[in-house]
Order: sequence, then C-alpha cells, then structure tokens
Amino acid sequence: MELFTDRVFIFHRFVLLTLIISFVAYFDSKSAVKDFTLIAGGPEEIAVDQAGYRMEDQKDFRIGRYVEGFKILNEKNDVVFRGKVTGPIHDQFADADVWKGEFTELKIPGTYKIQLSDSICSWTFKIGNDIYFTLFQTLVRGLYVSRCGFAVKDDAVSHPPCHLHDADTLLINGKRIPDGRDATGGWHDGGDYWRSTMSASQAISRILWPVELFPGAFDKVNPLLLPKERWGNRPDIITEAKWGLDWLAKMQSPDGGVSTGIGPAVFHMPPQLPPQYDPVRHLIGAVNSSHTAKTGAVFARAARILKSYDQQYAESCLVRARLCWKFLQEHPTLVAPKTNNVYGRNEDATDRIWLAVELFRTTGDKRFNDDFTVRFKKLDSAYPKAPVSTQTIRNYNLHEALISYCFIKIGADKAIQEKILAGLLGDCDRMVAGSMAEGYGNVLQAESWKERHTNGNALQMAWELAMAAELTGEKKYREVALRQLHFVLGANPLGKVFVTGVGSNPVRNPHYRPLSIRNLAPPGLVVKGPTHDKDYVREAFCGTPPPPEKSYTDLYATHWCNEPDIEVQGQIIGLAAYFFATALNSSH
Repeated sequence: MELFTDRVFIFHRFVLLTLIISFVAYFDSKSAVKDFTLIAGGPEEIAVDQAGYRMEDQKDFRIGRYVEGFKILNEKNDVVFRGKVTGPIHDQFADADVWKGEFTELKIPGTYKIQLSDSICSWTFKIGNDIYFTLFQTLVRGLYVSRCGFAVKDDAVSHPPCHLHDADTLLINGKRIPDGRDATGGWHDGGDYWRSTMSASQAISRILWPVELFPGAFDKVNPLLLPKERWGNRPDIITEAKWGLDWLAKMQSPDGGVSTGIGPAVFHMPPQLPPQYDPVRHLIGAVNSSHTAKTGAVFARAARILKSYDQQYAESCLVRARLCWKFLQEHPTLVAPKTNNVYGRNEDATDRIWLAVELFRTTGDKRFNDDFTVRFKKLDSAYPKAPVSTQTIRNYNLHEALISYCFIKIGADKAIQEKILAGLLGDCDRMVAGSMAEGYGNVLQAESWKERHTNGNALQMAWELAMAAELTGEKKYREVALRQLHFVLGANPLGKVFVTGVGSNPVRNPHYRPLSIRNLAPPGLVVKGPTHDKDYVREAFCGTPPPPEKSYTDLYATHWCNEPDIEVQGQIIGLAAYFFATALNSSH
C-alpha cells in the first residue's frame, strides 16, 4: 500500500509540474519572434554545418549580410585559410540576400571556426572523413531512446520498461475485443507514446538502405549500445532495425494482416510524464491493408538484407512478407475499419506496388514482377509528383518503390526502369535548380513551407537525390543532397542545429515527453523544423511571423516545429549512414 501511495504521489507531482511547464512555455512561445530574431554580431548568423565537412566535399558557409572577407582559424587560433564571399543570392524563404564563403580547398582534418572581417566568429566545426560516422552513431542512439517496453539506459532519459500491460484489447468499428497477444516493443512514434506500424516501417526501411548499398560498411563500427541491448555482435544499426521488426511481427495476425499499431481509442495526448507513468489506456488497432502492404515490403527488404547477419531470421521475415501478400490477394480492395487513434491510411494502391517490388527484388519470382507491371501501368506517370502534406513523410512510399525497382539487375522490365529513371532525374533536376536559386540551398518550395515536417520532407528529397547519384554517378545530385543535411545541422538562417546534442547550438527543448525525467534532451533527436503551418503561426507569434526558414522556436510547447518523429529519425540516420559509407568508398 505504501508503494502504491508513493506512485500516486509521484504521478500527481509530475502532473502538477507538467501544467506549470506547459503554462510557462505556452506564454513564452508568444514572444518567440523577438527570441529568434537574429542580431548581427553572434555566431548564429554564420550558417555553417556544426557537425562538420568531409575532406573532399564542397565546404562553405552562408551569411545574410556582406563582409569584406573571412579567415578560417584552427584550435590554436592560427589562420589556415583566407577567402572572400561571393553573392548575393536572394533566399525568398528567409527573406534575405545571402553571401557565400567557400573553403573547399581546406582538407586538413581538425576543428575550426570562421572569423569574419569584422571579427565575428562562427560556432566550431570539424573537417574529417569520420564526421558522419560520429553523427550517425548519435542518431541511431536517438532512435534507441524511444524504445517502448524496454529498460532504456541514458544519461537524460533512463527509465524502466514501460507500457507492458496497456494494450490487451483490439478495437474494430467501435467494438472492443479481448486480445491476448504480447504487444510490447517498438518505438514511441515521437513526442507521444503511441506506436504506429506505418511509422515503424518507414524508419526501418530507410535505415536498411545504406546497409544494402554498402555491404559490410557498418560491421566494424564500434557499438554504442550495451551488450545486453544489442543483437549479438551485430552493428547498432542492424540491432535497432531488428528491434522494430520484432514488434511489427507482433502486430501481424495469423492471416497475414497487420494492425495499425497501439494507441488510444480517441485522440488524447498523454501529459508530460515519463513513459512508465503514462495514464492513457492504449488499444490495439485493427488490421489495415495499407499498413499490411508497408510492413510486408519492409519484411521483404529485411529478408534480403539481413540474411548475411542471420539466415534463419531473414527467412522468417520472408515468411511474414509472403503472409502479407497472401492477405492482400485475399482482400483486393481497401481494408480500413474504424479503429484506434494512430496514423491510418484510406488508400493502399501505391503500398501494394511497394510490396510487389520488394518481394520481386528479394525472390526473383516473376508473379511479383507481373503484379508490379500491371499496377505501374495504372499510374498517372512513370514517376508521379509526391503529395505536399505533413503526412507525406510517413504515409507515402511510391517513390521508394519505384527507385527500388530501378536497382533490380535481373528480370526487371528495362523499359519501365528507363521511364522511372527519367522521371526521377527530372524531379532531381528541379530540386537542384530550386536549391541553387535559394541562398541557403534548401530544396523546399513555397507549398512545402506551409506544412509541418519540413526537415523530414527535405531529407526525403535528399534521399531521392542520393539515390539518383547512385544510379547515374552524377555528382550534382549528391552535393545537393548533402546541402540538405548541412541545413539541418546548422547551415540555415537561424544557425540552429535541428538535432539534440549535436554542435554548439542544438535543439534543447524538444516536444518529447521523456524530457520530463530529468529535463534534459537525449542526443540525436531530429525535430520537425521551421514552418509556416497555420496553427503554429497563429499560436506562436504575435503580428507578422518571421519568414518560413526562420519560423521556429526551441520550446517544448511548440510541437508544430519541435517534435521528433521516428520516420524522420530513420531518414536522417539513413542519410548520415550513406555519407559515412561513401566516405569509405573511394569510388565516391
């Protein structure tokens, strides 16, 4: 009884603390314009990637005013490079004329800072080919800390296993059905404690791409996870993928259908409490055909990629992928009953394409290629334009499916591959042109800045550019892809690193409920990023808001721009891992 009383007391303390913090943060957010208006004279006005630059890559900084020249100083404050700025190029989304200072010729590993002719200095940054190794390890750690049902060990957000008994009921069309499955595992989707199979599938797929493109590149990477947290001696990136896959397996019914995931019956966000004190009752979502296709595609990818790490486990993934296929063959139209409040989708045609592609790529079975071909011919074009939406980063996989088809070397329809590649390159050329036309080099256009997840959408485009580079060898695509990573890591008009624990000016107050454990952010969480989302602009700013690229506040209350999500976490892990691996590969 004493233990129960103590827990209730602790719970009430957390609720009271949450209300106080939220009240203060909300009203503080109303003054965000003045808090984030840059004044000339601070390091944040020098837009530089605070993680650093690889030795052979283009290196530059951006600044929203003219300066006579600049120097690069090493750790001893010795001048190692001098240069002049060029420009300006107007950036419409920062509403600024932007000058560029290039120092690509500096290729000596070390830690540096930029000093302008008026003596203002930048944040420090590194040059070296291990830059993205360190970054991607930190980012994988950022996914690990969102594990559910696990005793997370971390300086900021350690907690005992959570949500062990709260999902014992299935919800279908308003009817609650007892369900005895073990629903533990997976990752919390973002700042909340829901768990979506759609979100998990996106994250797993993206972190597996560099593993497949560069076999063995991660096998000798020193792990950050503890021995009991890892899958044997396998790399952390593989361990984390398996953690997600194991939970997806629990969400699959015997007939092959996959649940939407774990969430409340109606939209209800938990208070700012540690996960073990979450009072919200979660239910198991009904089977959804879109989620089934996405999960099946990821199982098929895992079966192909993980066979060198564990043949038996890879075979089990293929069995599950085939079960998803069987379910969808038996249910040729959309299956999407009303269910719990996690991310759902009322369209599955493009997801079925993705499943067919991955099964064909893994097995070589002609029937999967035939199914893909029939569905491909029904598309509006060979490479349809992606929808502009906040949800695109989590529910749209058509481009991934089409790009994956282009990597198939045996048995694929060459004419279709050529059409897809032409469409991809057309898209990528427009991205390159758009990036070059803006002073800070972001690929997003006006309509995208009205949505949330601007970092996620830009990183998705960066991934497409990187894949175009892999398929063609065109350097320009890789450079613009890397520019998007630079933007997220500090080379933006706020001089802000949109990742916790990276660089000198990182995100410190993400909308992340485990923050309540010690009021500290764990390293490696990427947040949504600047936005002109109408709700955010209305709630966060008084009067005219700043331009889109500056429309950001580092406050817990501003979830519109400052919440992490595992889909975007998967994207930035995949991209950082890609650039780490290409640094090891002399052909790049």
